[in-house]
Amino acid sequence: MSLLAKDWDIPAPIIRDLYLQHLGSHIKCECCGKRESLDEEFARCSRCQTIPYCSRDCQKKHWKQHKTTCYEHSDEMTIAVDKLVRRLDRFSNLFAPMLSMLLVAKHGLYRMENKRATPRTHAMMVHVSDLPDDAKKPRLRIDKVEPCAISDLSDSNQNMLESALVSYPTNATVLPFFLVYDLPKGPFLRAVVTSFQDDQLANERMKDKKMVLIMLMSWIQTINSMAKGKRTDLWDILRGISACRTR
Repeated sequence: MSLLAKDWDIPAPIIRDLYLQHLGSHIKCECCGKRESLDEEFARCSRCQTIPYCSRDCQKKHWKQHKTTCYEHSDEMTIAVDKLVRRLDRFSNLFAPMLSMLLVAKHGLYRMENKRATPRTHAMMVHVSDLPDDAKKPRLRIDKVEPCAISDLSDSNQNMLESALVSYPTNATVLPFFLVYDLPKGPFLRAVVTSFQDDQLANERMKDKKMVLIMLMSWIQTINSMAKGKRTDLWDILRGISACRTR
């Protein structure tokens, strides 16, 4: 049986097994610790737009601790950037397991050309753009994925990546990457880290360039199909898994 379903979309059983191994949302209520579910995007503090809460009651309970660090935005640009950060974080959170598989495939392709490249020396740049209003929130799609030597990044972007990696031991099998969104003043980068199984890059299938390319295109197409709201079967699977983990 072929790994791929019609039009290169990944079959539902593979997606289900992949998400069952995933720990779930990393976005949690700052007060009670409840994880954000697939269908429920937590509200943020209306003043600083950064701290997530699952309910108004939790926000009120947590205000005593939060008010010492809460700040009010000074301009519309800051508010717009914070909203973009939330969209990018929700995108990476929703599709984390599939992004991990996509990045493993892209690293596999790149290592065929650059044997010394590792996830610790090169980060992937995942370029995203807007989808129409009728798409699934956060209404983003993947346009392309390209490698970038970490040493070539600006100091601020290297520091951002180091901050994202700080919670991982140096021997952890992680894939650092950036979500890249084009703004009028230039690209906006958001550093993300995802984990993968240690043997995935050494898998025999990763030596077959055609197979790895198909894997890469399949994961990109599946994410974009879901983002457009086309794969209702996959959304139903994710919704069921998410509901079990947030009870």
